[in-house]
Amino acid sequence: MSLAIITGASSGIGSEFARQLKAMAGIDEFWFIARRADRMEALRDELGVKAKIITADLSVPEGIEAVRSALKEEKPKVKFLVNAAGFGNFGSFEQIPEEEIVKMIDLNDKALVSITYLTLPYMREGACIYQLGSLSSFQPVPYITTYGATKLGVLDNRLCISTTYNATEVLCLRGEECSCDIAERRAIFDSCRGDITRNTSTVEDITTGTCALHRALNNTTLDS
Repeated sequence: MSLAIITGASSGIGSEFARQLKAMAGIDEFWFIARRADRMEALRDELGVKAKIITADLSVPEGIEAVRSALKEEKPKVKFLVNAAGFGNFGSFEQIPEEEIVKMIDLNDKALVSITYLTLPYMREGACIYQLGSLSSFQPVPYITTYGATKLGVLDNRLCISTTYNATEVLCLRGEECSCDIAERRAIFDSCRGDITRNTSTVEDITTGTCALHRALNNTTLDS
C-alpha cells in the first residue's frame, strides 16, 4: 500500500499534488490535512481514492496534536509527505496585524517542522518529502517581508534534512519552488493590502503551475 500525506490539501498546490501523485505514482491511499473538510471530501470523491480526512488548523497546537494522534494510532507506512499548508499576507510590515504575522510563522515554518518530525519515523527507503518553498526565499521582496523569511526557513530546513537523511536514502525534495507560487497566486494576492494591485491570475498561470509540478514529480523516483 502506498500512502501520501498532504497538508493544505483543500486547495491550491496541495490538491494538485494529490491529483498528480495519483496519476503518476499510483497512490492508493491519502491523508488529507486542512481546515476545510468539505473541500477535502470533494477531492477524495473526485479522485476516487481511500482518504483519511483530518480537519485541523496546523497553526495551532491542537492541529498538530490531531496529526500526532492519528500517526500514533495507525502507524502508517508513508511513501510521500507533502507540506503544502501555508499562506502569505501582503503589505507593509507595520500595517499587517501582529497576530497574522505570528500565524504565518506558525503555519509556514513551525507546522512544517512539526509534521516532518512526526512523520519521519513512519517513512522508509525511497520515501519522499516535498517542502514547498518560494522564489522569495532567495532575496528580499517588498511587501512580503515575513512570508519571504518563512520560506527561507523552509529552504534551509529542506537542505539540512536532505543532507542528514541522505545516508538512509530518504529522499527529501523541495520540488520546484516556482510551482507553489504560481498555483497559489490568486489565493495569496486576495489578502493584499494598501495600494498593492490585486492579482488577476489567468487559467494559463494555474496551468503553468501544474506543469511545473508535473516536471518536479517527474524528476523524483516515484516507483521505488
